[in-house]
Amino acid sequence: FNAGFTIEVGKASPDAVGFTAGDWYLDAYASLSFFGFTLSGDIFLSSDGSFSLVLSGRMQLGGSFMGIRGSFSLEVSFLKNTDAWGITYYTLFIGGSASVEVYFDFKIFEISIGVGLDLSVSADSRNADVNGDVPLRFRITVRFKVLGSWYSRSDTFTIGTVRFPVVPY
Repeated sequence: FNAGFTIEVGKASPDAVGFTAGDWYLDAYASLSFFGFTLSGDIFLSSDGSFSLVLSGRMQLGGSFMGIRGSFSLEVSFLKNTDAWGITYYTLFIGGSASVEVYFDFKIFEISIGVGLDLSVSADSRNADVNGDVPLRFRITVRFKVLGSWYSRSDTFTIGTVRFPVVPY
């Protein structure tokens, strides 16, 4: 088991330069490994409304010669960013992935077959139209593993629009 956290008052993020009254952030992580399973998570919360939550896990059943491996991840985030010119923009991301494979490891080479799926919904305020509507994009990726190599196909669809806070300049 491994865990830790940082709470800093006066800064809205670890990258912030200088201190500002009222700003704060929390950054925490934890991971746990037992009997071939690994689970981990990270969380970030900020006084400016930004947050990020990431969970992931891996498992392996079997030995070094033959077995089943699997993994998953989940991420949810809404982040306030500032570019090099000082312009503030927002990003939204909700996504996850999972994969499983069966393997036979002969030390010189490995034979494995597997399948995976990645799904995400995202929006970036830099892509706003003149009315302030930001496209909400859904991305799907299907992955197949045959004889040790991953092959994938992806597509992205616009499923609607969202609006982010307007920052005056």
